[in-house]
Order: sequence, then structure tokens, then C-alpha cells
Amino acid sequence: MPEADHACVLVGFGVSAERMVPECTVALCRDGAGTVLFDAGAGPDLMSSTGALIDSLDATGVAPDEVTHVVFTHADPDHIRGLIDEFDELVSSEATCMMARVE
Repeated sequence: MPEADHACVLVGFGVSAERMVPECTVALCRDGAGTVLFDAGAGPDLMSSTGALIDSLDATGVAPDEVTHVVFTHADPDHIRGLIDEFDELVSSEATCMMARVE
């Protein structure tokens, strides 16, 4: 989207341009039947500021083994590598992993 159009949309919804910088690359949804993680972040090897998935889950009171599903929006490393820890072990080994499909 062109920058000028983008600015108009933000103003129309009363959203600051600063708000468009995401604080994280993952989202978590708990509905009582399951715990779904949308994307898994970059993992510990991409850069020094990444690899906090387990700490972030812990901060929300969710253990990695409580994640029942992981939905990847796309397969870029900054969205999928967080599922593997620094020892290349799966963080949520029992979770069902799915790739989102856009038609």
C-alpha cells in the first residue's frame, strides 16, 4: 500500500503509525478446548533479540506442552524457527502443526 494511503487508513481508525511496529511475531489463542500458537517466532539463532518463545509462554502461564496446535502463516524462518530450541529439539513436541492456506 502506498505510504500516503497507509497514513489515511491509520488516521481513519485513530491508530498511530508507531502502533504498526509489532511487539512480537506470535499470537496465542486459548479457547478451553485447545491452545493455538500462531507462528512460533524466530528461535534463538536468528539474532540476539530473538528466541524468547518459552519465556513468553511462561509469562502468560502456558507451558510449551500445553500448546495443542501451531498454525504457521508462512514458512519464513522468523515465523517457524521458534518451534525448535537451542538444542534443535521441538519446543511443543505434541502440538499439531499446520500451514495456513490462502487461496
